[in-house]
Amino acid sequence: MPALARATAVNHSVAGRWNWVSIAAAILLACYLGVTIWILAAPSEYDPQQGMAIGFIIPLALVLGGLLLLLWRAVVRGRRWLVWTIFVVAAYPAVMRAAQFVYERFFHTPG
Repeated sequence: MPALARATAVNHSVAGRWNWVSIAAAILLACYLGVTIWILAAPSEYDPQQGMAIGFIIPLALVLGGLLLLLWRAVVRGRRWLVWTIFVVAAYPAVMRAAQFVYERFFHTPG
């Protein structure tokens, strides 16, 4: 019975470590990975650069999957600095795209 109580305590302590930073990073990385898999599954029989595109997208998908696994490991081990680093790496493209949208729509003068 003590082993069951210890396992329950470990499960509760692990579940408590998933704060908003790690959840946001996991959602962003999962979305990025989903988009890369969707792009790989898209048919493009007549594209002459298809081999080059696949040669870039597959390592990108492997890096994203590796970051997801590293994020999980960092949360389980309680490495807050690594969780924040992965969050910054995952959030940077989304923030920069939003900043570009705001600049182009509201501050950029055509001409």
